[in-house]
Amino acid sequence: MKSSLILAVMVLLSGPVNLCAQIADPTSINFGGVPVGFTSKALNVTFKNTGSTSLTVTESITGPFALPVNKCGRGVKPQTHCNVEVTYTPEALQVDTGTLTFNYSDGQAQGSVSVSLTGYGDSGYPTKSSLKIYPNSVCTPAQITFTMKVSSKDGKIPDGEQVFVSCDSVGWRGQMPFTLTNGEAIWTSEWYGNTHGAAKCWINYDGDTEFAPSQSSEKNLNLDDQC
Repeated sequence: MKSSLILAVMVLLSGPVNLCAQIADPTSINFGGVPVGFTSKALNVTFKNTGSTSLTVTESITGPFALPVNKCGRGVKPQTHCNVEVTYTPEALQVDTGTLTFNYSDGQAQGSVSVSLTGYGDSGYPTKSSLKIYPNSVCTPAQITFTMKVSSKDGKIPDGEQVFVSCDSVGWRGQMPFTLTNGEAIWTSEWYGNTHGAAKCWINYDGDTEFAPSQSSEKNLNLDDQC
């Protein structure tokens, strides 16, 4: 499921009226699609003490979400804040929801403020494949460099996997495999004098359990052995 999720902002407040209501920022988090079995990038949530007394704070969280970083455990002084980080690890191809709750107390009264969480288990991070050919119009024999890149969101990069170059002419057809290193593969090859013609070339990335497949746009390659 690739569609965006529209989330209703939900802030739940409880506690005696003599304890100033506190603030969580943001009030909702949408992690979007994350591959099943993988953990998302950690996102920050701030708890703000808007009152005039120090507070002790404890947290609870539901659903396939976690708090790998919690800086609220030592309490929060008046007019200051603390931060936690939330991650999402989907277990199935489905929409997940949960709630992060900050429970706070000044020693006499208690209250809580909640943050709604959502995301969906995906089959792989979307990827973008690109191909650069330099030079793309030459007299043969000549050296030509193919630069192949595959990128994804959140800074995640395929590494150690194969990408395939295809051209629809210029003396060869089919796919040639190359191994990605930090999302990139570079191929420099000598094109001989008996090779000529125009072609369109592209790359294919087949993906895996973490990354979705993608194909680059076509790039023109012009070879001339008569110039």
